[in-house]
Parts: sequence; C-alpha cells; structure tokens
Amino acid sequence: GEGDGVMLFLDLDYFTVVNDVAGHDAGDDVLRHVARLLESQVRQIGWAARLGGDEFAVVLPGCTSAHGLAVAEQLRAAIQAWEPVYQGRSFILGVSIGMVVLEPGLHDVAGVLHAADMACYDAKRAGRNQVVRRVVQRPALLQ
Repeated sequence: GEGDGVMLFLDLDYFTVVNDVAGHDAGDDVLRHVARLLESQVRQIGWAARLGGDEFAVVLPGCTSAHGLAVAEQLRAAIQAWEPVYQGRSFILGVSIGMVVLEPGLHDVAGVLHAADMACYDAKRAGRNQVVRRVVQRPALLQ
C-alpha cells in the first residue's frame, strides 16, 4: 500500500544542441527514438506519451515509489547510453526526470502533472541527467 502508482515527467537534456548543430530532421529522429525506447521499456507496466517539445510523461499504475525510482533510473541510463551520430558527429543526451507517487483518491491529473514537472525542473536545476522525487500536496479540504 505505498501509493497507487507513479508518474514520471521527462525532459531531454541537450536536445537543442542536436537541433542547432545537426538540424530538425536529426532532432525529430531523437524524439522518435526516445519515444520508442520509453514505450519498449514500460510497455509491460504502464504507458508513455510525448507531451510536446522534448518532454514526455510515463505513468506506471500500481507501481511503488521504490519500483518507480528504479524504472526512472533505468530510463535515464538507457537514454544516456545512446550516442546518436548525425552528420559524422556523435551526441550525448541526458534526461531530467521528475517523479511523483500517486496517492489513492488523488484524481487531480493537472496537479499531479504540475508536481512532476516541478520535480523535473528541480532535477534540471540540480545539474541535469538525474531523477528527483516530489510529493503531491493534497488540496486542503474546503471548510
């Protein structure tokens, strides 16, 4: 009983470098590759979606905090290990990941997504290419 699942908010690190140096076709290729990678890694336990730009969300229903953290770390390592080559130049990407544990009865999707986004922002600010956990603050009950 440690939560109802986990939401991850992923934002690629150094993606703009690929776009700027190798062009938008290369950038699109990176996004397709990352989407496939996320999909294949979480297919059995959840689902992944692109939110726009170089941001993705992964939802892992029924997943504990510890398992969610392990999955997030696995995704981070897989993205970092991939070194795409465009126009004879190899690129190293990273990914900043914000993680939020979904509490039972917490159905405010926008709030959860915002908390995961903020955790991702914390990961970027702390030096990128890492996973940061945040707790979703429950809205105060109306008096």
